[in-house]
Amino acid sequence: MISEKEEGSHREVLRFLNKIKIASSKYYALNAMPEGFLWGATYLLVTLCCLEEHLGLGDILKYAGIVNQVSQAFSSILNASADTRFKVNFLEGYLSFVRSCPKEENRQDSGKDQDVQGNICCSHVSYQYGGTDRMALCDISLEIEKGSQVAIVGENGSGKSTLLKVLMGLYTPKDGSVTVFGEERYREMDYFSAVFQDFTIFPITVEQNLTFSLKHVEEKRKGVWQALETLGLSQRVEKLPRGIDTVLRCNGYGHAARLSGREEQKIALARAIFTQRPIYVLDEPSAALDTKSELMLYKLFCELTEDKTVIFVSHRLFSCRMCNRIFVMDHGKLVQEGTHEQLAKIPGKCSFRS
Repeated sequence: MISEKEEGSHREVLRFLNKIKIASSKYYALNAMPEGFLWGATYLLVTLCCLEEHLGLGDILKYAGIVNQVSQAFSSILNASADTRFKVNFLEGYLSFVRSCPKEENRQDSGKDQDVQGNICCSHVSYQYGGTDRMALCDISLEIEKGSQVAIVGENGSGKSTLLKVLMGLYTPKDGSVTVFGEERYREMDYFSAVFQDFTIFPITVEQNLTFSLKHVEEKRKGVWQALETLGLSQRVEKLPRGIDTVLRCNGYGHAARLSGREEQKIALARAIFTQRPIYVLDEPSAALDTKSELMLYKLFCELTEDKTVIFVSHRLFSCRMCNRIFVMDHGKLVQEGTHEQLAKIPGKCSFRS
């Protein structure tokens, strides 16, 4: 879904930019003709008047300066008109895109019922990105039991993140089907809370960084403090200039604060915990950490999420030792699965376990 919409959006943007290029060329051509004619006619008129009236060099320069100022004002008006048209066209495209998105229902809770039953099942799933002949996923079948901690591992480009996004419903598989708790047609925000490798900390307050994705959350401050306390960030936030109302990163506010990389990572994890979904996803958010630190982070997250389903994505088999099951990907195929102890004894693709 997202990749198809993204590809379509890219085509629309390119078409729009091409229209701007053509319109700009026409505008500059049409603008240059009258402007050049105006300049030439005015200078000719000023020159003839100066010769007729026998004016000096100073008068000629004075009138030339007046002509220059009038011409610049006229050109500024034309440029402002063209710029306004460009921004209006861009706004129309944006509003059209917003109207095409499905509207969210106002919900008091933060997701589906936490007592849902069933597993995550992937049956003969294949996926192919647009513009390429290579299959990103080839005939993947797996099952993730409710309440388990599993890992998807593999080298870079093996299809780990693509498989994850298919499971989350972000990508629509070319073949096969995915069911989550018995539902084949589901929305990712109903069940999943994810922390991706390229997570973002926004230039808004600490509280808003955790709650912006939810509507009508009662006692949200209490939930925010609980999430921060769980990850050991409450004391750090209390010391910020305005506490939980401090703006993170720089956006022009004098009381903005910048956290360390590790603290921002914890903010992203606190955001995931705050949403209270039945399935948590960590797509290599600790790729910049060493193996020991990554393992500690995964253990901490498993303890915090208790009996929830947790899916880790990593290129390090060693970091997934505490997982109930590990799925090994290679060139878009599921080549091995089992516990860490079982896979560590099997030669082959699991040799990248360090």
